[in-house]
Amino acid sequence: MCLEALLTLFLQIGPHAFLGEEAPLYPTGCKLILACSVTQMVLAIALRVLLISRNKKRDAAAAALGHEIDQEYADGADLTDFENPHFRYVL
Repeated sequence: MCLEALLTLFLQIGPHAFLGEEAPLYPTGCKLILACSVTQMVLAIALRVLLISRNKKRDAAAAALGHEIDQEYADGADLTDFENPHFRYVL
């Protein structure tokens, strides 16, 4: 969600960085687009690292408790990823 919001923001800002007096190379616009792309890549990598660490914590907690599946979670209860200890992020 955060990445999509940033993309929307970058798409709205982008056209205003291509100044007519900088034609035909538009260095300001090119720098802004490059900065936006790098920011998105860094955030995507950070999100992946975060989700991997959350999966590892959940795996460690499950190993410590044993692999008992509570009937509450097995029945497909309507729980969020924070509420369901058996949830794993697919990467």
